[in-house]
Parts: sequence; structure tokens; C-alpha cells
Amino acid sequence: MSIVFVDCTLRDGGYYNNWDYPSDLIEEYLGAMSSLSVDYVEIGFRSFDKRGFKGGAAYSTDAWICRLPVPNGLNIGVMVNASEVVRHPDGVIPALEQLFAPASESPVTLVRFACHVHEIA
Repeated sequence: MSIVFVDCTLRDGGYYNNWDYPSDLIEEYLGAMSSLSVDYVEIGFRSFDKRGFKGGAAYSTDAWICRLPVPNGLNIGVMVNASEVVRHPDGVIPALEQLFAPASESPVTLVRFACHVHEIA
């Protein structure tokens, strides 16, 4: 069994700055994670909720991720609030199809679904 390192600094820290990070900070962060041999960076959210201003890491679209200088060997992940998918009016599968391109066409290699039990029960 091997340990896999996932860093969530940008996604989690975004609660303090609306996920609006300067480009140079993201570039330095990705370089640091690569040099530390972090396996996955949870770069931000993937979400339907687009109320108010939030930076790129709040939605982490494939187009936004593709513009980032991601070092070779560093994998990109996103977090999804499971309640958005479970409660989507079109159902779970259509919701996922709206949020994600096929894996072969996406820079995202890890999706983490997070929830509070009362939100999905």
C-alpha cells in the first residue's frame, strides 16, 4: 500500500478570498506542490452555484485549469458539494454530465465529493 498526498490549500483557503488568487501565486503554489512530490492538488470546486463574484478556483472549469502552468506529474483534482448533484432537478447522472467532460478530454484526474449526511439523506 502506498500513501497518496492530496493538497487542498487553494480550495480550502478560498473561503477567505472568494477563490480569487493572483496568477503568480497559483503558479508558485503549483511549483511548490510539484517540488514536494504532492500527488494531487485539489485546485478548487466544480459547482453549479454561480452567485456573486468568485475567482476561477470557485468553479475550476476545464478551460480555466488548462490555462494553468501545471508541472508534469502533478495531478489536478476538484471538489464537488455532493448535495448539488444529489438534489439536481435533472438527476444525478445528468448533473454529472453537465459538470464534467469525459475523463479523456479533461485535465481533472480526481473528483472528491464532500457532504454533510443531512444534506444527502
